[in-house]
Amino acid sequence: MSPVLFRIFGLPVYSYGFFLAFAFLLCLMLMIRRGKHMGIAPHYILDLGLVIIATGVLGARLLYVTMNLKYYLKNPLEIILLNKGGLVFQGGFILSLLIGIIVVKTWKLSVLKMADLVILFLPLGQAIGRIGCFLNGCCFGKQTDSVFGIKVIEHSFAAEVFGPDKYIHPVQIYSSIIDVCIYFILLVRAKNKQYDGQVTVCYMLLYGVARFLLEYIRADNPAVFYGFNIPQILSVLMIVISIVLSLIIRNVKRKQV
Repeated sequence: MSPVLFRIFGLPVYSYGFFLAFAFLLCLMLMIRRGKHMGIAPHYILDLGLVIIATGVLGARLLYVTMNLKYYLKNPLEIILLNKGGLVFQGGFILSLLIGIIVVKTWKLSVLKMADLVILFLPLGQAIGRIGCFLNGCCFGKQTDSVFGIKVIEHSFAAEVFGPDKYIHPVQIYSSIIDVCIYFILLVRAKNKQYDGQVTVCYMLLYGVARFLLEYIRADNPAVFYGFNIPQILSVLMIVISIVLSLIIRNVKRKQV
């Protein structure tokens, strides 16, 4: 773990922010390139990308702070310090999705077509971002005797819970690997999709299932409802919405034929 990736003229460049920025720029370039083949002007993608990153970080941070409200009520200045804690992806996904839909509708473009373009590259961005999580030490896993366990270092988030020199699941790396797998599945789905929105519902289903299961080996999100934590509840919601949305879109397309 290395929260500070490197320094420029003595100023720290944090791993978390660096990988988030790198993920955003890479995915934005890939979206613009693919968008050209889909007949979507680059300026729409650029503007939407800026909206998504701003609302995504805001929503993800707000949900993280809400889940750790007692701590942040005592340390309110740390709310804006992303290196002092992290983001909860589903919060960012929900807010950026809602705002993104409004923005795309004002442009009179297809919401589902644009959603498929953006979400196709979302898991790739998540995979890169999780590397930043790993180096920052947030989103850490539970203790384990597995050969995959990593040693907790002093002054890390995990050390505050377990103490140093314990071994925990590198759940951020697990997440990154799974996100890469989801990305390649979506690439195949995008090449053979039968209707706009199919990539979106496929992602919501796959990510919802993966995140729900991964939460069982994460240690930073306490249970709040019958043994389930907030990310798991939101994951179930994503799964249900993906199934319902898929049925609705299929029904609409059949009526149009």
